[in-house]
Amino acid sequence: MEHKFNTVLQAGADETKAEEEKQNKLKKKFGIKGKNVVIVERNDTIKFTIKTIGHILHFVATIVVLGFAFIGIIALFYEAPRKEVLTILKEVFQEINRTVPIERFFDFFHGSIVGERIF
Repeated sequence: MEHKFNTVLQAGADETKAEEEKQNKLKKKFGIKGKNVVIVERNDTIKFTIKTIGHILHFVATIVVLGFAFIGIIALFYEAPRKEVLTILKEVFQEINRTVPIERFFDFFHGSIVGERIF
């Protein structure tokens, strides 16, 4: 005789077991030891909004990083973009040096300002 079980009953048992596991995790998370306690976790609007904004920012940052990586790979393979990227980097470093004179920082460590070498 073949034993067949009702799929509806099995689905209900699986759902009950999943709910018990979820309750055990929540009780462990919040440090509750009572067996007759049911924890209801609610998503409030602020928590949902913060999580959503975080996910959006993470997605945008990933797209930006992938875009920069793509530009870098193109600059490695083709000569014209490579020259342009190097020209832009040179101009950026010159502008940074004009804004924040990094040379004076390095001169300090090499002793030009103080008179003797630190390293």
